[in-house]
Amino acid sequence: MNPANPDALADAPYVLLKRGLFERPGHHGYTGVLRHAGRFSHKEASAYAGHGDGVTMMLASEAPVYSPACWHETQVEDLLDLLRIEREAKAAAEARAAQLQPKLDEALAEVALLRDRIDLMHIERGELVRKNSALRDAATASAEESARELASFNWWQNKAADNANKLTQERARAAQLQAEVEAKDRALKPFAEALAIIERDEVVAFHTCGDEFEICSTLPSGEAPALLTLGDLRAARAATAREGQADG
Repeated sequence: MNPANPDALADAPYVLLKRGLFERPGHHGYTGVLRHAGRFSHKEASAYAGHGDGVTMMLASEAPVYSPACWHETQVEDLLDLLRIEREAKAAAEARAAQLQPKLDEALAEVALLRDRIDLMHIERGELVRKNSALRDAATASAEESARELASFNWWQNKAADNANKLTQERARAAQLQAEVEAKDRALKPFAEALAIIERDEVVAFHTCGDEFEICSTLPSGEAPALLTLGDLRAARAATAREGQADG
């Protein structure tokens, strides 16, 4: 068989047939079973085929499982051999599976353990999420409470500052009033003393001139008598009475 495009099939394997049988590998004999046939390149197969000696070539992928001249007994033997190979492969696979079964069971146990761990991690993650949420809520509530306490503190601080200012003002006012009282006391003292002299009947001399009068009391020798008006005496007497009521 000569392909229409040898370059396109140069890498494809070929088989050689002669007298209805496949050539074995290395051209060492013939066989009717395709799986025992040799595989040749296009160049090598072309060198043997088409020279009038009955050798033909075809793609191995297009060749029949058994050649035209393959005996029936050979086919049966090959089928039995394939069945044996299949059984051996199956037995080997089962033995290998049995050998691997403990490892598989161990791997499955590890997978189950990992699944349990993953489930536990999911549970723990949910618990952590819940705790984090609770912590965030607590932090928010604490921050709000701190803000309220700070606002209250600032209010009381401002209130204390206002009270301190008022206290300072009241103290200044009290000091001013005290100074005024002391000044009035100093101004009224002579009149109060004169009134006391009158009430003790210690007046030894009384002289009037218009709305003025002169009181001469038992004063130390050489001291001048006091010169007072009636209005001064009345004012001194009233001031003394008010002072006495205030003390009481």
